[in-house]
Formats: sequence, C-alpha cells, structure tokens
Amino acid sequence: MGAIAAEVFDGVDDAAGRAVMEQARQRIERMRKGDLRLRVLGPDGDPFAGVVAVRLRRHAFLFGAAVTDTFQVKPGGKATPAARAAGLAVVAELFNVATVNCHWSSNQPARDGPFSWAASDALMSWVKAHGLQPRMHCLVYMNEGCAPRWREQVRTEAEWWPLIERRIQAVAERYGGDYLEYDVLNETNFLGAWNREHNAGFPTYDAPETGVRIFQIARKYLPHARLLILDQFIPTSKPGNPGFDKYFAYCRQLIAAGAPVDAIGYQAHFYTGRPTFAAGTEQAGPDAFRMKELERGLDRLATLGKPIHITEFNPPSRNNKVKNPNQARLTDEAVAAWSVNFHTLAFSKPYIEEVTRWFVVDDLGGRGSDAGLVTLDGRKKPEYFALKKLLQETWSTQWQGQANAGQIALRGFYGEYELTAPGFKPMIFTLSRNGPRESMLRLEPL
Repeated sequence: MGAIAAEVFDGVDDAAGRAVMEQARQRIERMRKGDLRLRVLGPDGDPFAGVVAVRLRRHAFLFGAAVTDTFQVKPGGKATPAARAAGLAVVAELFNVATVNCHWSSNQPARDGPFSWAASDALMSWVKAHGLQPRMHCLVYMNEGCAPRWREQVRTEAEWWPLIERRIQAVAERYGGDYLEYDVLNETNFLGAWNREHNAGFPTYDAPETGVRIFQIARKYLPHARLLILDQFIPTSKPGNPGFDKYFAYCRQLIAAGAPVDAIGYQAHFYTGRPTFAAGTEQAGPDAFRMKELERGLDRLATLGKPIHITEFNPPSRNNKVKNPNQARLTDEAVAAWSVNFHTLAFSKPYIEEVTRWFVVDDLGGRGSDAGLVTLDGRKKPEYFALKKLLQETWSTQWQGQANAGQIALRGFYGEYELTAPGFKPMIFTLSRNGPRESMLRLEPL
C-alpha cells in the first residue's frame, strides 16, 4: 500500500472559524498599530519641504526562529550545505529574534572543570552580526542531550543545588547583558517522569518548589532579565487535556508561590496520532488544530495573568519519532496557509508578545519532518513565501511623499522605523504602544 495522500486543511473550515479569523484581523488593525505625527526639520532647523520615505525596519512584536541546528550543519549530514546557507539567509531576512542554544551539556564538559563558551559565542556573534535579538535556551533542561553529561556523578539533591547555582551564575557572568530573554526551565512536566527515572538525585523536576527555587536563583544573577518557564502541549478547551491541564496548574502554583516568572512559554509543536489533522489528537481533542479551538485554549492560558511567548512553533508536521509510513501530513501549500492563520491569531492577541519557530530546515532539531521553511537540500518552501508576504507586506508600513511644512501624519505597525530623504543620513525613530504620539527629527547631510 502506498503512502496516503497529503491533506488539504488550513485550520479554518467552518463559519465559526472564519469569524474567529476575521475578528483576529480586525484586532490586529486596532491593537498592533498606532498614530504618529512626525515633525521633520532640515539641518538649519526650518521645516523640511522635500520628499521623504518612511519604512518599518523591525516589528516591536517578536517574530523569530531557532538558529542553532541550522548554524551547526556540517557536510555529510542529513541537511546539505545549501540548506544551511538558505536557512540562515531566511532567518536573517524574515525575523527579528534568534534562539541560541546554550545548553549545560556543551557549556560544562566536566563537573568541576571550566566552562566552555565557544559554540554559544559563535552563535551569538552570528546573531548580532545580522541585527537579530538573541534569546537563550535553556538555563536548566535535564533531558538526555542537554543535561550535563556528568550528571550520574551527582548522587544527592544537596549536591545538585550548588551546581545549579554555579551554572546560572556562569551564564549570567558571560551573557547577562546579551540575551533578550531566558528560558529558565524547559519541559518540567513533559519530562517529569523521565527525569525521576534517569536523573536520580536531581531535585524533583516537575515539583513547583523546585521551579520556584531555580527561578529565584535566576533572578539573583539576572536581576533585569526576562525569565520564562517553558513546556509543550496543545492548548484547547477540552476537559481532561492532560498536558495542558498539568502545565496550567504548575504555572499557577509557581506564580502563587512568588516565582519571578515574567512570561509563560509555550512550545506550539503540532503533531497528530490520528489519520488526519482535521481529526485532531486524542489528548487535545478533535478540534486541536482548528483556530477557533486554539483561540479558546490560548485565552485560557492567558488567565494566568502573564504574557505568553510562543517560543518553539512548528506547523502541522509528520513526527519523525513515529515509524508509521502513512501518518497524517499536510500539503506544503496547506502548511503555509495554516501557518499564516496561526500567526494571524497569535499576533491578534494582546497577551501574546512573541512567535518564534523551532524548525528552519525540515527534520533538523527535533521531531518535525515537514516543519521547516527550507528543505534538506536547500529549497525554500511555500510557508517561507507565505510568511515573507505576511511579515513584509501585509504587516508592514511604508510611506513616501512630500512633507507638508515638515509635517507627516503616519499610522503604522508598532516598531522601529527609518526615514530617508535624498542627500541626508537615514534617521531612526520608534512608534510604540505607550510612546509619544509626536516626534521631531532633524536631518543631517550625508
């Protein structure tokens, strides 16, 4: 029997879903844009009367991608050098944030030895060179590949706490002023049982008191940083959605206990064990991949009272950990349409501040066989072109014309702007939700 045909499904297939998306587009126009009156002066201080152009350079909202696995592609691996080049170019072109993996396993090769920063330094240099804001993943992540390789040498919880503190202190001393935000703890609930079995002696990974203490240590050494908790699940309103219910309760306990959690992280990995994505998942329910249901789940998550950061997004994809050759998959065009709908829903929610994807290249960095913007041989996929249009055309602001007695009235997306005029240096200004509604720029000759 051959493989099943790819499915055409964009997450919006009924009147209720279409209404959700129309309301999302209307909210974007209201809440992601603002009005600004610019007063443009010439070098002499008089109102400028020439032609000027204004363009959005960088959204205030965080649109990003994880860069580590693409950056570290080597010849002879499953991804080609062409995929690496195309993937890095896509990150630099489309996004304003890049996730940098800075795992304990690579930073501290020996329990009592020195720290090694070569790999994360190289990533940080690339990110900064391309004008991206780096976010850090992850201070404490006790899975097989990211936990310290010497962990079996540590027998008791009492031995672990000074090691945890030393790890966080070392990261803070190296990068405290560099990262936009820090994933403090990752997959405490998803890997809770695994850690109890494989990391004997480590503080109980999914216990709220463990999380509170680790967050308090992070705040001690990173007093001004934005600190996130992070886990994976599909948020729906279905009663008995175990992954979501457990994480929701855990976050509520952390917050109630005073843990300095600045934002709730959500991984947003979308896989299904059912024959089609339209059929949802067993745990999250039959509407798990429909925007109308994801809206209900995200709204529930927001009742925790913290901003939501979607930090590991991937659209519906086959799961490379599942050996069924006929598992559900979407057409590339359907993936693109679904992704646009998800980004639109997320961008429309006032409590969501970030959508950062995990896969840049297919099958690279996790379970997502079809989850990248670029194929393993370096071809850009329909989702890339769809997001490029969304981020750089639909959600962009550009204006060109004659300044009226030095005055320009502008309505645009919140973010960083550039104003140019022939013969003068580019001028940078910001339009922000809580910023001034009038601004003055004085042009300088080239």
